[in-house]
Amino acid sequence: MSTTTFISRLPVRTLDKWGSGLYGASRGSRIHKGVDLAAYPGTGICSATPGRVSKIGWPYYDNPDTEFDESSFRYVQVSWDNYDYRYFYILPTHSLQVGHWVHTGEALGILQDLTKKYPGITNHLHFSIKKDGVYVNPDDFLEDTGNDLGPDDSDIEFGGTTAWWRP
Repeated sequence: MSTTTFISRLPVRTLDKWGSGLYGASRGSRIHKGVDLAAYPGTGICSATPGRVSKIGWPYYDNPDTEFDESSFRYVQVSWDNYDYRYFYILPTHSLQVGHWVHTGEALGILQDLTKKYPGITNHLHFSIKKDGVYVNPDDFLEDTGNDLGPDDSDIEFGGTTAWWRP
């Protein structure tokens, strides 16, 4: 049985054998352009903002060695006010379609199991933000809850119980 979780409730993925979930973390020759929010597979993921679903796709679509089917890793992009909010590794709900308007807190899909492809990784939602087509640090939109859950800001969450963004 899965539960629905606002991304405000998810801690940042700490270091595992696949790297760190923090924005700007090294990924070999590139940097991590999002934040990884730890959660169990099957967790329901809701939109952090209102907006229009502008993309539903596969994050590794450009990899010719990847076979795609309904169980392949997916992502949903919600666009609003020159921002694109990208939710990676979720299986979209059946009713979600490109062009669909979503409200803050509306279900987007359920978290997929990354350990099938990446043994030892902490399952997570990869969340990234683009403004005018350029990646921005999601930490700039996150609030620190003051809970010291770890040395790596694993206590960061989106704006408390009802508000998603800093005023």
